[in-house]
Amino acid sequence: MDSLNRLLNEKEVAEYLGIGVQTLRNWRYLRRGPVYYKLGSRVSYSEKDIIDYINHNRIIPKG
Repeated sequence: MDSLNRLLNEKEVAEYLGIGVQTLRNWRYLRRGPVYYKLGSRVSYSEKDIIDYINHNRIIPKG
């Protein structure tokens, strides 16, 4: 697994995105936010999916 496919826990992702863990939990409940994996009771996110999520939400102002 390359470094961009590293799995992150919700605390790491919250820090990465600058949001609270509860926000991630709310997004999952609402089926929003980045793609995640549910392995038993464990929730994980791939670093690549987080980067894709950030890029997908990029806004380019008209100039």
